[in-house]
Amino acid sequence: MTVIDLTSSPPLPGPVRTRDGDRFAAWLADLTWAKLYPEGRDLYYEGEYPDKFAEAVREEFGIDPSADPLWGKWTEGDDGGPGFTVYGFHCPAQHIDAIYSTYGSHRFPGRVRILHDDRK
Repeated sequence: MTVIDLTSSPPLPGPVRTRDGDRFAAWLADLTWAKLYPEGRDLYYEGEYPDKFAEAVREEFGIDPSADPLWGKWTEGDDGGPGFTVYGFHCPAQHIDAIYSTYGSHRFPGRVRILHDDRK
């Protein structure tokens, strides 16, 4: 079996064969969000406490999500549906893993997500 990386980032370790399971498992275990997105990534908070989330991220990581142009942006709904407010921010690579593990869990109801639409 050959694994093909369609995004070209990060490069896969090459052809994966049954006997290569340990090598592939080691590569996968070493994979982090920071390695997937070395330039950082736009993250989106979906929950009821965006102000508390922004304050905690600012205090713990020194980045201010609420200063990003994506934060608090009104978005029209699809197909005439109701609009909503988007809470997005660009997260530097070195903080993606920590923010996911800390804030994408129990501390704030809701979730932190990566959407695949890059900033144009």
